[in-house]
Amino acid sequence: MKKGKIIFLNGVTSSGKTTIAKEIQKTAAENFYYVSNDVFFDLESKIYNHRFYADDTGAYMAEAVVLMYHFAKTLAEQGTNVVIDGMFYEADEYVEKYGKTNYDSMRDILSGLAVLMVEVYCPLDECRRRNIARGDRGENQSEEQQAIMNKTVRYDFRVDTSMNSAEECAAQILSEFYTRVDGRVPREVDAILRDVSETEKAIENGTAIVYSTPDELFTAWDKEDECE
Repeated sequence: MKKGKIIFLNGVTSSGKTTIAKEIQKTAAENFYYVSNDVFFDLESKIYNHRFYADDTGAYMAEAVVLMYHFAKTLAEQGTNVVIDGMFYEADEYVEKYGKTNYDSMRDILSGLAVLMVEVYCPLDECRRRNIARGDRGENQSEEQQAIMNKTVRYDFRVDTSMNSAEECAAQILSEFYTRVDGRVPREVDAILRDVSETEKAIENGTAIVYSTPDELFTAWDKEDECE
């Protein structure tokens, strides 16, 4: 079975990772599953964590992150592409629990898979402004995370969300993905991105056929088979 490939977006909160990940899902020429730290934090039992990890928040966060890496590996091994919305924070509890850093855990777990490592950069002043505007996180949370971020990460690509929109960043990342990871030549990449753009325009203009449910799609396929 052909393995799926992974785009890993690394950056502090409010740097723009989630918005870019959603744009990648929207504009990529193929399916990408989305996984993130926050999704796996939400899967954990809050009662259990309060009872057993009340004074050890870093330990249960580390557990969720490692499980996320294993989940992404499973998806990729089943032939599914994955975009990971992550952050290589290096809390002491992480190393104490697993005997290695967050970043090294990811490298070990995803070893043998094609991973495009992307730094999602945004100046801390702009992150602070976004944090205040969002109102659901600390004003200085991005700066606090930056202080414990792994400084040894080897990136394949970098985007700056203070200079480019999420749509532009996603297009840049996908172009790099298709050339570096997927082995496409530039001309093929341009064609892929152009086809996706044309499809989006057709949907917006109401000229594309959009199926609301799987049953509608399957019915359309059956009709096509009958015509053939």
